[in-house]
Order: sequence, then C-alpha cells, then structure tokens
Amino acid sequence: MAAQVRRFAAGLGEASRAYKETWDRCVHIELQKVPSTTTPKDIRRALGHARLQGVSDVAIIYRGFRPTNRALLTLVHNSYLRQNLKALEKLTLVGLPIDSEPVLLSSSEAQESQARQRGSKGRTDAAERGAVTGDGPNGGVPNNGKNVVVWGLPLRIHSDIFRELLTGFKLAELDQGPDIMRVHS
Repeated sequence: MAAQVRRFAAGLGEASRAYKETWDRCVHIELQKVPSTTTPKDIRRALGHARLQGVSDVAIIYRGFRPTNRALLTLVHNSYLRQNLKALEKLTLVGLPIDSEPVLLSSSEAQESQARQRGSKGRTDAAERGAVTGDGPNGGVPNNGKNVVVWGLPLRIHSDIFRELLTGFKLAELDQGPDIMRVHS
C-alpha cells in the first residue's frame, strides 16, 4: 500500500506535495461499515486482536444521537498511520469486514464539541443553549459509553419527574452535576 501511495504521489507533481503534507499530518482513521450496535469497547477489543498500535481514542460517529455506522480512531502520532491502515485491511467486527481510510481533521473539528462542556456547569449550559446536537464523535457528549438518550417524551416533562420514573435503576453519577439533562432538538 505504501508503494502505491508513493507512485501515486510521484505522478502528481505539485499536488503530490500537498497530498504528502496532508498524509504526514493525518492522525485520524475513519472506520466504515461499523455495525450500529458496536460500542467503542468492541472496537478497542478488535483493534487489540489486529495488533494496532498508538490508538489513543475510539469514538463512534453519531448524527442526532443515532450511530452512522462509522467510527473515528485517533492516533497518538502520525507515524502509526501506515502500519495501522495495513493492519485494518483484515479487520472484522461481528464477522463483517470493516473499511478504513485516513481522515484529516482540523484540531478544532476534533475537539469542537468537547471544548465547551467541561464540568457539570459546562454540560448544563451547553444543553440549555442547544449546543448539544448529538452529531459527531461520541455524539458531541463527554463520558463516552456512559450516556443514554431517551426520546419521544412529552415536551413539558421535567428532569425531576423523569428521574422518579427511573427509580430502581442504577444511574452513574457525574462530578457534582445533574445525571439527567434535557437536550433540545
């Protein structure tokens, strides 16, 4: 695969330099055809079996809090990109083959949803102003794997009433913040 990239880049002249610069800065890999029931932990387990190295984060990509059958891998350094793409050629999840390709995200795109949601007050403020849309890696919500979205509720239901409905279920507590918050759509 690396030889194909070099041949391709060599034939492009000026465009090849831009392509190479882009390739050299790339620290994200997008997985495609990911089953919608897959969790980040399932992907991490498969990556371990495939012997991928340098993966710092795994995030399911959502649109409106619904999985898009894509996931985003973040690498600690771009030097892991080529060997990981090679290893991903044979990756399967629940018996289904997964496609992968390098993706160049700006640093603002990679962290846009997380930046204004630090701490319980930040999460509450973000939800109140409509900044939580459920789009992007992890649905734009921190605490990966610990969130549940419930929709179809009456518009006027208050979070305290909803909390009463969940009596008897164990809810994970956040750091001094509300464990239930309304997200406007």
